[in-house]
Amino acid sequence: MCTKISPHPRISATLRMMQTWVPLRLPTIDAYRQALAQLATHSQPIHRVELWLDQLLPTYGPDLPTLDVFQDFLRQLPRQYRYLAVCRRPELGGACRTPEPTRQHILQSFIDHTGGLIDLDFLHDPTDTLTLFRGEHLILSVHDFAGVPDLSALVPQQLPFAPRALKYAVTPHTDAELVAFCQQLQTLRQQVTLPVVATTMGPAFGAVGRAQLQSLGLTDAGFFALSPAYATASGQPTLADTLSGSDA
Repeated sequence: MCTKISPHPRISATLRMMQTWVPLRLPTIDAYRQALAQLATHSQPIHRVELWLDQLLPTYGPDLPTLDVFQDFLRQLPRQYRYLAVCRRPELGGACRTPEPTRQHILQSFIDHTGGLIDLDFLHDPTDTLTLFRGEHLILSVHDFAGVPDLSALVPQQLPFAPRALKYAVTPHTDAELVAFCQQLQTLRQQVTLPVVATTMGPAFGAVGRAQLQSLGLTDAGFFALSPAYATASGQPTLADTLSGSDA
């Protein structure tokens, strides 16, 4: 796959040079605390921890951002890690069904307590939310569950939001589509200085595509589950794979 493309010179084509991001998608604050305690036992560098805050809403209800237990959780997050938060709606695989101001409150509380990044979707999130969080705390994503979009058309629309990084999660259905996505990323990385995080989804090319993007140096970060039980995507590699040198 992607054999027509040479590794990009901006990043070494080894996982050791790529940032390791660990996603956690858990239903309770206690479960998050337990996972973070387990994470602390790993010796390899962890560059960012992704917290799916929307998963707390079914447990704690729409008053989540005003609850002391939530504010205390954010305040007491282990400071040895940098954090990324998502609060996704069902169309992006999340559990947030609250009014948009509540969702904004959750994300703002996260920023206030951690100084971390939030991931918003350019195609799915309301413009007023994108505008509210414009700037240094924003990772501006595109999730395409149907195929591979034209990045050259999307990027000029994304850059006015001054994101900290760009992220693309796409669903190639053929080898040709995966090759085309790799080529688009290589062109993009020659045009922008922002970090670019890229991943692939779907049963056909999800795991294979992720491995290719990482081995070719076309993504600045890869997602690695704490263990198989914590995986947030089918075929997601684990932290153990970073120790073994796997590029799965």
